[in-house]
Formats: sequence, structure tokens, C-alpha cells
Amino acid sequence: MLSRRFTKAVFKTFPLAVQRRIRDGVEERRRRRPSPHRGLDEFGLAGTQVYPEGINFDDCVRIGMTERLKGFVIRKETPVASIGSCFADEFASHMRAAGFNYLTTESDVFPASANWGRVYTIPCFRQIVMYSTDEGFPIPTERLRDGWFDPLREPGTGQFPTRQQAEAAIRSHRAASRKVFADTRVLIITLGERSVDRSRFRPRMGAPASHSIARSRAGQV
Repeated sequence: MLSRRFTKAVFKTFPLAVQRRIRDGVEERRRRRPSPHRGLDEFGLAGTQVYPEGINFDDCVRIGMTERLKGFVIRKETPVASIGSCFADEFASHMRAAGFNYLTTESDVFPASANWGRVYTIPCFRQIVMYSTDEGFPIPTERLRDGWFDPLREPGTGQFPTRQQAEAAIRSHRAASRKVFADTRVLIITLGERSVDRSRFRPRMGAPASHSIARSRAGQV
């Protein structure tokens, strides 16, 4: 314990530029020579549930793809869509650049099949499926300084001068979203967090979602 404190004390005497280079070197060494990948038994997590460190990521992905996607083929003409985090954006850009049949039913602020915005959590993805497949799903709206928007998505997906315009845009989006789910043969889902964050004022599901709406329809999806 004393030696660690002494080491840290000495480290802090170095110029900031030197400290940065040392940190970068240590981080690069850990990336190139990580410990063997394993689960976290103390939390009941298998290896497939733990994000791999460094170059272990490449091996884990390669093994997972080989075992789980054996015989799975996406051809140029296969209708493909993606939804989720920035990884879904990367997939969309790659498929378009490579000339694959990547479905797009409306424009989005990010590369995506529909104007979902970023989708990070399972509850957020679930409510997208719900409002895309249930025509009776409520259409809530909220207002910010720049206008009315859909609280089930990021405000960046569109803000409008009036509530009526926002509701019309939401209906149009839901029709476009429904078409993606109906037409795609392969849907790539890349979520980020698998938790629901709660603020002091109200629950949140990735976007400032209406928790009461999703809860009232629990079990429908």
C-alpha cells in the first residue's frame, strides 16, 4: 500500500506531458496484452456478458460470429435495416457504401433506416416496437424552447412550431418505422446500456420517455 502511494506521489512530480505519455503507454500495453477474457463470477456474468478488453474484443467477436452466425448470409439484394447506438450508424454507412440493400424509409439526423435517433436501451427499443406496431399507441408531445417534439425520441429528431405539426410528424414517422419492421429481412440491433436511468423528477428510458405509457402496455410486446 505504501509503495503504491509512493509511486503515485513520484508520478505526480512529472510534467503533465510526461504523465500523459506514460498513461498512454500503459493503456496501449493493456490493449495489446490484456488478461485472458473471462466472466465475472461474483456478479453472475458469463464471458459473453462482459465487454472484452483490448484485442480480446476481436477474438470474442470472431468466435461469436463463427458459432452463432454459421450459415447466415446477407446478399446484396437482402433487405437490411439497423437501429441502436453509433454502431448501428457505422453498419448503415458500411452497407450503403458497399452497395447492399439497406432500407431507408425516412431521413434521420444519423445514418439509419428511420428517424429513430440514437437508441441505447432495451426499454427505449421496446417502446419503438410498440408504437410502430400498435396504431392505438398514445401520441404524447412535449415542448422545449425550440418547439414541440416527440418525448419517445431524442428532441433532435425534430421540433415543430405547433403541437398539431408535431403530432402529424410523429404519425408519419411511425408509419415509416412500421414499414421498416415489415419490409426488412435482417434487423441489426446495437444497444448501448441495458439499464433504465431514473432522474429525481421522472423516469427516463434513453430518450425522455413516458414510463407510464410503456408500463401500461407491459406484456404486449
